Amino acid sequence: MIETTMSELCGFSEGQNSFNDYIGLRDVRIDDDGNYYLIMTVTQNMLNPYGKIHGAVLFALCDSAVGSYLDSRNLPSVTMNSEISFYRPAQVGDVLTAHVRERKMGRTVKVLSVEVFNQDKKLIAESSFHMYRVERNDPGSK
Repeated sequence: MIETTMSELCGFSEGQNSFNDYIGLRDVRIDDDGNYYLIMTVTQNMLNPYGKIHGAVLFALCDSAVGSYLDSRNLPSVTMNSEISFYRPAQVGDVLTAHVRERKMGRTVKVLSVEVFNQDKKLIAESSFHMYRVERNDPGSK
C-alpha cells in the first residue's frame, strides 16, 4: 500500500494545488491492486445551512480524485462532462474516501466513475466523469 499526498504523487509544487489544499483534499492511498483512493475529513467550513456537507464539496472531491488519478498516470486531463448522485449526508468529522474506477480509457477521452464512502463504508455519493486529455503545457490543463 502506498500512502502519499496528491501534490507529491502528481508532482505539484507548493501552492500549485491551492484549491484542493484549501478544502483539505490531499491524502491519497493506492492499494496493492492499484486501486486509487482520495481521502478527506469533513470540517465545519464544508457544511451547508442544514449542517451537512455541501454538495459542491462532494463534487470537488470526486473531480479532484479523477483528475489526480489521471495526472498521476501522466494523463493530464480536464473535465468535459460529469454527473453526481447524492445518497446520504456526511457530517463534521466523517472521513470520506473517493474510489476511482476506470470505465473507458480512450486515447483522448477517458470515462471514469467515483464512489464516495464514509468511515462506516456507507455510500455517500457516486459520480461519472468524461475527461479530455491535454498536454501539460496546455494552459487549460491546470
